Amino acid sequence: MTNQLPPEIYRRRRIAALVIIVVVILAALWGVSSLLSKDDTSAEQVNVTRDDGKKVTPSGKAAEPYKPSSGSKAKDDKADAADPAAEQNAETAALAAKKDCSLADLQIKVNSDRPNYGAEQPKLALTIHNPTGGECVVNLDEQKLRFEVFTLGDYQRVWSDLDCNESEGQGELRLQPGADAVYTAVWSRLTSAPGKCTEADRQQTAPGPYLFYGLVGDKNSDGYTFNLG
Repeated sequence: MTNQLPPEIYRRRRIAALVIIVVVILAALWGVSSLLSKDDTSAEQVNVTRDDGKKVTPSGKAAEPYKPSSGSKAKDDKADAADPAAEQNAETAALAAKKDCSLADLQIKVNSDRPNYGAEQPKLALTIHNPTGGECVVNLDEQKLRFEVFTLGDYQRVWSDLDCNESEGQGELRLQPGADAVYTAVWSRLTSAPGKCTEADRQQTAPGPYLFYGLVGDKNSDGYTFNLG
């Protein structure tokens, strides 16, 4: 037969266990509360005594980082920016100092006798300039000189003087330092293409803006715009 303890003993054990659990919970809560109180204390503002004896309270706000003034920034940008005029002058001086000259050194510019036309035929001009300090010799039989016109809107080639005619430049071109050579051509305002030179092939161009280029070999001018009415 198993001996059983009186019910009073079991009841006392359960009460003791509950008391221990409550004590442990209270101890844990007290520890957490102590830590929070410590953090709050460390975050409190303190008074600081200045050199003149007055007390001030720091704001606790972080100082703004240093930012350079807009004036100094603008000054730096200005210093870094290249001077186009100075660069152009330096390039011109370098070319003038060259004692040899090639096609790549030549400068080609184009224009026309007017920017806008009614029924007139455009008179186009091509100027070749030698900017170097040496004589420039170009064989125009090999490096073909030509005039070309394109539509400005969709950049379609509509005419070249070489399609149906000989080049305006023939033989050997000799340019002394600083010298120019000027060639002109009159455009009939008719379209052309290589091998398309009959009256049936060539059509009247439509009114509108056009772009004119001058070329010598693979050296070309900037585009020049004019309008046909």
